[in-house]
Amino acid sequence: MPVKVICGLQWGDEGKGKITHLLSDGADFVGRFAGGPNSGHTIYTSGQKFVFHVVPAGIFKPNVICLIGPGTVIDPVGLVDELDAVKDISPYEGRLFLSESAHLILEYHRYQDKLEELARGDSKIGTTLRGIGPTYSDKVNRVGIKAGLLKYPNELKAHVANTLEKKNKIFTSIYKAQPLKLDQVLEPILRLSDRIVPLLADTAFLARKALENNKNILLEGNQGVLLDLDHGTYPYVTSSSCTPCAGLASFGISPKYLTDVIGIVKSYQTRVGKGPMPTIQNNETGQLIRERGKEYGAATGRPRDCGWLDLVTLRYSVQIAGANLLTVTLLDVLDVFEQIKVCVAYKTPFGIITEFPSDLETLLQAEPIYETLPGWKQDISRIRAWDDLPENAKKYLKFIENQVGARVSLVSVGPEELQTIRRDI
Repeated sequence: MPVKVICGLQWGDEGKGKITHLLSDGADFVGRFAGGPNSGHTIYTSGQKFVFHVVPAGIFKPNVICLIGPGTVIDPVGLVDELDAVKDISPYEGRLFLSESAHLILEYHRYQDKLEELARGDSKIGTTLRGIGPTYSDKVNRVGIKAGLLKYPNELKAHVANTLEKKNKIFTSIYKAQPLKLDQVLEPILRLSDRIVPLLADTAFLARKALENNKNILLEGNQGVLLDLDHGTYPYVTSSSCTPCAGLASFGISPKYLTDVIGIVKSYQTRVGKGPMPTIQNNETGQLIRERGKEYGAATGRPRDCGWLDLVTLRYSVQIAGANLLTVTLLDVLDVFEQIKVCVAYKTPFGIITEFPSDLETLLQAEPIYETLPGWKQDISRIRAWDDLPENAKKYLKFIENQVGARVSLVSVGPEELQTIRRDI
């Protein structure tokens, strides 16, 4: 530190929550910088499982002040539910703050999300239907509702009423759906305003003051580079930026403070929702990976597509993120394989390529070219030291390093905090 960023390097679901929780030991502040209830970060602690959508994964560390940044979108009901789930284990009063500039997800956003997805028919994107896209759209269109408006109920009601009037015209005229009533939109957020208003703060100011006082900040990213609005597999992407630079921008932090970007990558590949994934295995291999890795969406419960690790996409993500350190998660899922395939290039109508294509059509037609590495065929979930890993497991990790140009510093071999190997590099 003073500023480290945790960034997903695939299509999300890489295990960022566990790693943020683990590395929070060395942080004074942990900040969630983008996304909302469309992404879930899972933590196992005190013998329990917790799934957070916007609460930073440093919440269980009493030494940490948690910040929810301006780039996030907040479902007030979901936020309060998350806080209620942790309050007895880890009291958060005075050490969790929500940006006044974060935008609120309202009932008309969820309604719009569902109507738009239905209207797409066979061209569905596969959104979580949580209202994320419409909320970010309203933000860009300058009609969004900031969390800070909860302090001013009359102004809040006027803004919501004005926006709802326009949205109801769209709901009824374009989608031939029923309009929403103002109480349907306002009641849930007004009911919880007493819980949320005490959390409101200028989190960007808090982050800058922390750096002035030489405090360490860990920024927790959402989803992954391949879902980034600008750099991902558009249009099958999320509605925000998932790169480390977005984290700095969200909290108004100068790049001069950035010391490390820790890229999180699974030992294999997964994707949930629509969109291309060249190494997908719609067979027994994919099903075995899914069951061993418990590959079901933390936010939605949907089964994830599973396949072999794709180093074409990983090289690209490492470059976009500027990741200098890698954390490889769920390595233990591969324990049962005699041989492990790794995609190193694509065969396309335009020839063999090793660089990630910028156009969707090429990616949709890409066929993976694999190298096959020997498996280790033993249970590694109890291993805690790099030197104790099977030689073939170390060769697999070093192969990844050499292919993408970043060093593996952490290896996760299970969901618990202790099931992590720290490598001295």
